[in-house]
Amino acid sequence: MNPLLTGTIASSYKEDLLLDTYSGAVGAFSVTRYLKKEFIGKAVIQLRRSSDGATADFNPTELSDGTATSWAGMGVSARVNVWYDQSGNGNDISQSSLYSKPHLIISGTLQTLDGSKVAIDFDGDNDFIPIDSVFPDIVLNNISVFCVGKYDTVPTTPSECLYSLGWTAGSGRFFMQNWSSSGYEYGYYFGYAGTWDAAQGGPTADTDKHLFSSIAGSTQGTFEAWVDTTSMGSATLSSNTTSGTYGLGGVNSTTDYAFDGKMSEFILYQSDQSAVRLSVKGNINNHYVLY
Repeated sequence: MNPLLTGTIASSYKEDLLLDTYSGAVGAFSVTRYLKKEFIGKAVIQLRRSSDGATADFNPTELSDGTATSWAGMGVSARVNVWYDQSGNGNDISQSSLYSKPHLIISGTLQTLDGSKVAIDFDGDNDFIPIDSVFPDIVLNNISVFCVGKYDTVPTTPSECLYSLGWTAGSGRFFMQNWSSSGYEYGYYFGYAGTWDAAQGGPTADTDKHLFSSIAGSTQGTFEAWVDTTSMGSATLSSNTTSGTYGLGGVNSTTDYAFDGKMSEFILYQSDQSAVRLSVKGNINNHYVLY
């Protein structure tokens, strides 16, 4: 499915890509584009076809040009079998439980963020991609996250976690979800042993596509979270440790606070990217046109 890069394809990638310029990510995942030049022409995802269990790799062009849906077949669904890491660290992520694998094709229809950009669909029930075994040494006071996604519905209760980095009582909990204070808003919690350090402001939750980002500094101090360019506030961290099962599409493997929506890109740095935050966000926004 992934031919070797030709001179014609290479000519369109003369400039450095996001991670060539802003290096150091420990994990980087996208279904819409290449994030680093060394991955051009390679697969960004492996799909599993529902009709017969067959698997195949696809690059961004093959996802968007009809190759993947043709492979799946008319009216056939395909789940995410492996989401390949483009950081260069080989930190590919996957879900071993068949019915907890999120879809990229549902009944022959490619899932998208906005009608054009390809996206992974989380069903709000049991879809979840664990990442704790791939990133077991997350330290929550020295971390930067950039995630492109959208909610399919606006929840009526504080719920639907886009991603989590830690979810066990007595350990750090760092996750993006929407929550309720005055109306329903996107919120970011960082907690320890039941004590929440919460950046709880933000725009009213909606079903638009957004860039969700956050940075916790290199020393145990403050962290801040944003929806697009709007800050949700900052708070002082109680702890920098984490444990438990955590990942994308919920807070843990039992799919508490399961996310009903789409995700196209997730980039994780185990470092403080404050100095280049606006530049990284600008690159992402130029591709997705989020704000």
